[in-house]
Amino acid sequence: MYAFLSFALAFVVCAILIQGWALARCLLVFKKTPLANGEMQVTTTDEQLITSLPDQESRYKWGGLHDIVESKKIIFIYPNPQSAILIPKRIFGSTSEAEAFLNDIRERWQTSKAS
Repeated sequence: MYAFLSFALAFVVCAILIQGWALARCLLVFKKTPLANGEMQVTTTDEQLITSLPDQESRYKWGGLHDIVESKKIIFIYPNPQSAILIPKRIFGSTSEAEAFLNDIRERWQTSKAS
Protein backbone atom coordinates (compact mmCIF):
# COMPACT_ATOMS: atom_id res chain seq x y z
CA MET A 1 0.00 0.00 0.00
CA TYR A 2 2.77 2.44 0.92
CA ALA A 3 4.66 1.61 -2.26
CA PHE A 4 1.59 2.52 -4.32
CA LEU A 5 1.12 5.82 -2.45
CA SER A 6 4.81 6.67 -2.91
CA PHE A 7 4.56 5.90 -6.62
CA ALA A 8 1.38 7.99 -6.98
CA LEU A 9 2.96 10.92 -5.14
CA ALA A 10 6.11 10.71 -7.28
CA PHE A 11 3.96 10.60 -10.42
CA VAL A 12 2.00 13.72 -9.41
CA VAL A 13 5.18 15.64 -8.51
CA CYS A 14 6.78 14.71 -11.85
CA ALA A 15 3.65 15.78 -13.75
CA ILE A 16 3.65 19.16 -12.02
CA LEU A 17 7.35 19.70 -12.68
CA ILE A 18 7.01 18.75 -16.35
CA GLN A 19 4.07 21.15 -16.85
CA GLY A 20 5.99 23.97 -15.15
CA TRP A 21 9.05 23.32 -17.29
CA ALA A 22 6.97 23.24 -20.47
CA LEU A 23 5.25 26.54 -19.62
CA ALA A 24 8.56 28.24 -18.79
CA ARG A 25 10.05 27.00 -22.07
CA CYS A 26 7.06 28.31 -24.06
CA LEU A 27 7.33 31.73 -22.42
CA LEU A 28 11.04 31.93 -23.24
CA VAL A 29 10.38 31.01 -26.87
CA PHE A 30 7.55 33.55 -27.01
CA LYS A 31 9.76 36.36 -25.68
CA LYS A 32 12.31 35.65 -28.41
CA THR A 33 9.68 35.81 -31.17
CA PRO A 34 9.90 39.13 -33.07
CA LEU A 35 6.11 39.54 -33.14
CA ALA A 36 5.92 39.25 -29.35
CA ASN A 37 7.24 42.78 -28.99
CA GLY A 38 5.41 44.19 -31.99
CA GLU A 39 2.29 46.28 -31.94
CA MET A 40 -0.97 44.64 -32.91
CA GLN A 41 -4.27 46.36 -33.54
CA VAL A 42 -7.43 44.46 -32.60
CA THR A 43 -10.76 45.47 -34.12
CA THR A 44 -14.17 43.97 -33.44
CA THR A 45 -17.17 44.01 -35.74
CA ASP A 46 -20.52 42.25 -35.47
CA GLU A 47 -19.22 39.43 -37.67
CA GLN A 48 -15.56 39.05 -36.75
CA LEU A 49 -12.43 39.83 -34.77
CA ILE A 50 -9.67 41.41 -36.86
CA THR A 51 -6.00 41.49 -35.84
CA SER A 52 -3.59 43.69 -37.75
CA LEU A 53 0.21 43.71 -37.70
CA PRO A 54 2.36 45.97 -39.88
CA ASP A 55 2.58 43.31 -42.62
CA GLN A 56 -0.32 40.95 -41.87
CA GLU A 57 -4.05 40.99 -41.18
CA SER A 58 -6.11 38.08 -39.83
CA ARG A 59 -9.88 37.80 -39.60
CA TYR A 60 -11.68 35.40 -37.27
CA LYS A 61 -15.42 34.84 -37.38
CA TRP A 62 -16.87 34.87 -33.87
CA GLY A 63 -18.40 31.42 -34.25
CA GLY A 64 -15.08 30.01 -35.39
CA LEU A 65 -13.18 30.92 -32.23
CA HIS A 66 -12.22 28.01 -30.00
CA ASP A 67 -12.21 29.78 -26.61
CA ILE A 68 -11.87 33.07 -24.75
CA VAL A 69 -10.06 32.93 -21.40
CA GLU A 70 -8.77 35.52 -18.99
CA SER A 71 -6.03 35.50 -16.41
CA LYS A 72 -5.22 38.20 -13.91
CA LYS A 73 -3.18 40.14 -16.48
CA ILE A 74 -4.06 38.81 -19.96
CA ILE A 75 -7.07 38.09 -22.18
CA PHE A 76 -6.47 34.99 -24.33
CA ILE A 77 -8.50 34.61 -27.51
CA TYR A 78 -8.01 31.14 -29.00
CA PRO A 79 -8.71 30.92 -32.75
CA ASN A 80 -7.82 27.23 -32.37
CA PRO A 81 -6.62 25.03 -29.49
CA GLN A 82 -2.92 25.49 -30.38
CA SER A 83 -2.62 29.28 -30.64
CA ALA A 84 -3.89 32.36 -28.88
CA ILE A 85 -4.11 36.09 -29.37
CA LEU A 86 -2.80 37.67 -26.16
CA ILE A 87 -4.21 41.02 -25.11
CA PRO A 88 -2.57 42.47 -21.99
CA LYS A 89 -5.11 44.09 -19.69
CA ARG A 90 -2.64 46.91 -18.97
CA ILE A 91 -3.33 48.41 -22.42
CA PHE A 92 -6.81 49.44 -21.28
CA GLY A 93 -7.34 52.73 -19.48
CA SER A 94 -8.93 51.00 -16.49
CA THR A 95 -10.02 47.65 -15.14
CA SER A 96 -13.60 48.45 -16.10
CA GLU A 97 -12.56 49.07 -19.73
CA ALA A 98 -10.81 45.68 -19.85
CA GLU A 99 -13.90 44.00 -18.35
CA ALA A 100 -16.18 45.77 -20.85
CA PHE A 101 -14.02 44.57 -23.76
CA LEU A 102 -13.95 41.01 -22.39
CA ASN A 103 -17.73 40.99 -21.85
CA ASP A 104 -18.29 42.36 -25.36
CA ILE A 105 -16.18 39.74 -27.11
CA ARG A 106 -17.60 36.93 -24.98
CA GLU A 107 -21.15 38.04 -25.80
CA ARG A 108 -20.39 38.21 -29.54
CA TRP A 109 -18.74 34.78 -29.38
CA GLN A 110 -21.57 33.14 -27.42
CA THR A 111 -24.26 34.73 -29.62
CA SER A 112 -22.60 33.50 -32.80
CA LYS A 113 -22.17 29.99 -31.39
CA ALA A 114 -25.88 29.86 -30.50
CA SER A 115 -27.03 30.77 -34.01
